[in-house]
Amino acid sequence: MASISQTVHQYTGGISQQPDEKKVPGQVTDAINVLPDVTQGLLKRPGSELVASLSDNGTAALNSNTNGRWFHYYRDEAEQYIGQVNRSGDVNMWRCSDGAVMTVSYESGQQSDIESYLTHTKDEDIQTLTSKDYTFLCNRTKPTGMTSTVETARPNEVYIELNKIAYSRQYALNIYNDTSTQTVRTATRIKVELFKSSNNYCDGSGAMVARAFREAQSNICDNSAGSNDDPLCPNTATGIFNVTAGQDDTDTALSGSHTYKHVVYNPANNVSATYGRSGSTITINKTDHGLSANDYLDINFTGGASDGQYQVASVVDSANFTVTDHGASGTLSGQNVNYTKGIITGRDNLYFQITNVAQSIPSGSGSSVVYNARYTTTYDLLFGGAGWLKDDYCYVWLKDALYLVTVEEASAAEVQANLGLIRPTPTPFDTQTTITNESVLGDLQQAIVNATGSPFSLNETKIIGNGIYLTDAAAFNVSSVDTDLINVVANEIQDIADLPAQCKHGFVCKISNTEATEDDYFVKFVGDNNQDGKGTWEECPEPGRRIEIDSAKMPVQLVRQANLTEFKLSKVTWNNCTCGGSETVPKPSFISTVSGVDGDTVTEDKYINNMLFWRNRLVLISGENVVLSRPEYFFDFWPVSSITYTATDNIDLTVSAEQPAILYDGIATNAGLVLFSKSHQFLLTTDSDVLSPQTAKVNRLSTYNFNYKTNPISLGTTVGFLDNAGKYSRFWEMSNINRQTEPTIIDQSKVVSQLFDSDLDKISNSRENSVIFFSTKNTNTLYGFRYYSSGEKRLQQAWFKWTFSGTVQHHAVLDDALYVIIRDDGKDTMQKIPIKMETTTNSVTDDRDTTDTTDDITYRIHLDNSKVITASQLGYSSTTGRTGFTKPDGFNSTTGQLVVYCHKADSTSSSSQADQDSDLIGAYTTASVIGNPGNYNIEWDGDWTGHDIIVGYLFDMEVEFPTIYYTQVGNDTIKSDQSASLVVHRVKLSFGASGMYTTKLERKGKPTYSETYEPPLADGYNANQVGINEQITKQIPVYEKNKNFTLTLTSSHPAPATLYSMTWEGLYNRPYYKQI
Repeated sequence: MASISQTVHQYTGGISQQPDEKKVPGQVTDAINVLPDVTQGLLKRPGSELVASLSDNGTAALNSNTNGRWFHYYRDEAEQYIGQVNRSGDVNMWRCSDGAVMTVSYESGQQSDIESYLTHTKDEDIQTLTSKDYTFLCNRTKPTGMTSTVETARPNEVYIELNKIAYSRQYALNIYNDTSTQTVRTATRIKVELFKSSNNYCDGSGAMVARAFREAQSNICDNSAGSNDDPLCPNTATGIFNVTAGQDDTDTALSGSHTYKHVVYNPANNVSATYGRSGSTITINKTDHGLSANDYLDINFTGGASDGQYQVASVVDSANFTVTDHGASGTLSGQNVNYTKGIITGRDNLYFQITNVAQSIPSGSGSSVVYNARYTTTYDLLFGGAGWLKDDYCYVWLKDALYLVTVEEASAAEVQANLGLIRPTPTPFDTQTTITNESVLGDLQQAIVNATGSPFSLNETKIIGNGIYLTDAAAFNVSSVDTDLINVVANEIQDIADLPAQCKHGFVCKISNTEATEDDYFVKFVGDNNQDGKGTWEECPEPGRRIEIDSAKMPVQLVRQANLTEFKLSKVTWNNCTCGGSETVPKPSFISTVSGVDGDTVTEDKYINNMLFWRNRLVLISGENVVLSRPEYFFDFWPVSSITYTATDNIDLTVSAEQPAILYDGIATNAGLVLFSKSHQFLLTTDSDVLSPQTAKVNRLSTYNFNYKTNPISLGTTVGFLDNAGKYSRFWEMSNINRQTEPTIIDQSKVVSQLFDSDLDKISNSRENSVIFFSTKNTNTLYGFRYYSSGEKRLQQAWFKWTFSGTVQHHAVLDDALYVIIRDDGKDTMQKIPIKMETTTNSVTDDRDTTDTTDDITYRIHLDNSKVITASQLGYSSTTGRTGFTKPDGFNSTTGQLVVYCHKADSTSSSSQADQDSDLIGAYTTASVIGNPGNYNIEWDGDWTGHDIIVGYLFDMEVEFPTIYYTQVGNDTIKSDQSASLVVHRVKLSFGASGMYTTKLERKGKPTYSETYEPPLADGYNANQVGINEQITKQIPVYEKNKNFTLTLTSSHPAPATLYSMTWEGLYNRPYYKQI
C-alpha cells in the first residue's frame, strides 16, 4: 500500500447529485447558505439586511397583501422599487433604499377600470415590462377588444366636379335611388324648310312693313319672290335657336320685333274633322275633341281658310270649338279639315342654327331691269335636346321668314333618373359669349333643385370650388351623361386620379381600383384650415368600422412621477386605426373578434400574454402571434397606409408548429427575438438591415418545454429558461443562436436533476455577478446557480441553496444586491443581500489594537433580517441584569433564532470607556422578544450599553463533502479510481476568514465525531481584535475507508466562514488482476 495525498484546490463547483465517483473535484453533495466564488472560495452567504416591514404601515391599504403578484422596477443606480398587484387589482410600491411606501394614485376617473383589469387569481396572470419611468402591467386572463367608437359615418353625399368649360354642351346629370328607368329621347337629325316668307311685303320705299302677326297678310307673303319689291334681300340672316316647347322666343326684323311661343307638333296626333266659317270665325266640329281655350293647333284646311298655326279661340262644347282666321272671311259649312294639337311641354332645348344668305339677281334689260332676291338656306343641328320624337316639327321666325323645322331622326335611351333628369340649358353656341364656372354651376344647381322629383333644396346643395356638393337624408346616386364635362365623385371611385382638387371638408371616398376587395382603400378630404374648398386627400378608415382599441381591456401603465414619491396608474392611450377597411387593414391579431362586426365571422376572445421591447418597438405576444408596434410609436399597432407597406409599419406574424404554439414570453438576442411557447422556441428575425413587414420572419429554433410561469433570462451571450415538464424542473441554456442553424441547448441542471420540484415560479439573475436565483413562492428555499466564463469556455457552473427563516415571496437582483420579500408569521419584510460580498454597515472592524488603521480588517456579519441598533437605543436593567430595546417592525419570526452581535463601541464614549467596552466587540448572544402586543422589547442577558449592536436571525451554512476518491486528471478528463482500496487518515481543511465553525464526521458503525472550532478567546486573543481568523488550516482525523464516512462542515456563527481547499492523506492500494 502507498501513502498518498491529494488536494482539492477549491470548492466552487457547487452541488452535484451525480454518484460521488462521477463528481468533479470541487463539487459537493450539498451546499446550503454558501456562495461559490472562483476568486474567494466557498463563502458563507451574505446575511440579509432588513430594509423595512411591508406589513406595518399603519394603513391596511398600504400594507402588502397575502396574495398578489410581486414585481420590481429598476430605474437607475439611485432608484429601485418593489411593487405588488394584489388579487383585487390594487397596486402598492415600496422604495428599495429604505422601504418607504410610495403613493400610488390613479388617473382621474380610471381607477375602477384599472382595478378591474388587474384583478387576477394567479401570480403568473400579471406580467410586467419596465422602460425608463414606465412600467406596463399586463393581465393574461383579460380578453382584449375594441370600443364601439367607429370612423364617423358620412351622410349620403356626392360631389359633382366640373371637368372643363365647353361651348355648345349640356352639363347633364341623372339622379336616382331606384332601378326604375325613364326614356330620354334626343333629336339626332333635323330638316329646315322655308314655310312662308314676307320678303315681298314691302312699302313703296322698299321698307318692310311691321305686322302684329306676320301671317295676317299671308296672301302677300305667299307671293313668289322676284318682284320689284325685294332688291334689298331683307331676310338675309343667321340665327341660333333654342326650342323648348311652351317657351317664348323673340324675332327681330328690320321693321321691328315680335314675341311668339314655341309649339311642337307631331303628325301622330293629327285629327280629321269638319268645319264651317262665318266671317273670320271658323267653327270646327270634332266629337270629344278634348281641347281648351288657347290650345295651339296646326291646321290644314281643304279650302276656304289659310293653313297654319292657330289658337283655340273658344270651346263651344265637347264637339265644337272655334278659331279665328288670319284674314279671310265669308261663309262656309261642311268643309273637311285636319289639325294637330300643339305640345307645349316635354320637348326641351333643341338647338340649331339657320343661315339664310341671298343674292339680288337682275332680270330684264335697260330700263326694264328688275332685281329678284334669291335665298339659300342652310342649317345645323347643334344640340338634340330632350324629349324629342321622330317627326316632331315646329315653326321658327328668322327676320320675316317662317321656317318649318322637322325632326327626321331621334334616339331613345333608358336612364335611371327618378330623382332628377337634370338637363340644364346648354352653354352658348357662339364663342362671343363668355362662359364661367360660376354660370355653369349656378345653372346646374338650379336645375337640380327644380328637377321633377328632386329631394334637394338649396340648403342641401352647395357650390364648393369648381363643383357642387349634394347631400340628403336618403341614399341617392348621381351619374354624368358626359364624363368629359362632369366628374361625379360619390362614396366610391375606381381611380384616384378622379379625386377633385377641391371638395367638402371631411368627404370620404372609397378607391376600389379593381374588382378584388383586397386593394380597396379609403380617403378623406381635409380642407385647408378644415374648411370646404382647397385641401388634400388623406387615407382614412372605412366609415363605420371600429377604430379604437378599448384601453380598459388592455395593459395599463404605472408611471413614476417627478416628485419621487408617487406613481400614477393610468390606461394607455392606444393609437386609433387611421386607414383602410376590415379586409385591407384588419385588426391587430391580439384583438378579440366579434361575429358580424368589422368582417368577423366568429366570436373569439384573445389575450395578451406578455410585452417586450425590441428594435425600438413594443412587442405584444398573443396566442400564436407576435405583434410589433410601429418603431418609436409604441402604442400604434396599425399601418400608416393601406396602399403600400412601409418599413415603419407595424408587424404581425404567426408562428407555425405541428402542435399548438401559444406564445408566452420572449427575450432579445443579437440574432433576433427568441419567442417561447410551452413546447417550442422560435426566432423572430430578419435577413435585412431593416426590420419591416416585408423582411420580418419567424423560424422555429427548438422544441423544449418552457415554464410559462417564469421568464427567460439573459446570461450575457446566452439565454436561460426553465422547463417544468415532469416531476423536476430543469434549467436550459441556449447558445449559438443564429438564423441559419439550430442553437446549442445544454441542460445546466443535469448534475442536480432532482434538486428542485417542477413548481418553480420565480427566476432572477445578475449578469454582472454571474448568478441566477430560482424559487417557489411560499417556500423557504432559494436555489442558486453561479457561473463564470472565460471567452467561450465555461470555468464555473455551481449549484447551491439558500434557506430563510420565513418563506420567499419574491426576489430580484438590482445592481449588486438581491432583494428578497420574506413572509414570516403572516407579515412581509423587504430584505437586502449584497451578493457582491462587499462590507456594509452590518459589519465589524478588527483594528488589531493599534492606532494604525491601515491594517484594519472589516468582516461581514452573517445574520438574516439584520438591523443596526445604536447605543443610544439600548437600555439596561440592573434588576433583571438584561439589556434591551424596543422591537422594531420586521422581526416576526417564530422559528428563527434571534441574536444580537456587538460590532462597535459607542463613538460618543470617552477613550477610556471605549477601551473598557472593547472586550464586547465581536461577541454575540441569543435574544428574546418579551412583552405584549404593541409593547414588545428585545432583551438579552448582560450589560451591553455603550455599544452599537446588530440584531438579526442566525442561519446555518452547511457543506456536505462527497466520498473521497483518488483521481487522475487527463486531457479535460477526470477519472476516479473506484476499484482501489483507500483508507483516509486525515483531512485538512484550509479556511479563509472564518469565525466559529463545526466539522462533523459520520462513520459507519461508530459514533459521530463532531468538533467545533472557535477562535481563541485567551492566550492568542487580543483586546479590540475580533474572534475571526484570517486564514487557518484545520486537521480532522479520520482513519476510515473512504466509503465508510461522511464529512460535513457547518457554521452557525454570525462570523464569516470561508472554505478554500481540502487536502487528504491516506493509504492507497490498487489491486492488479491478470487477464487470461
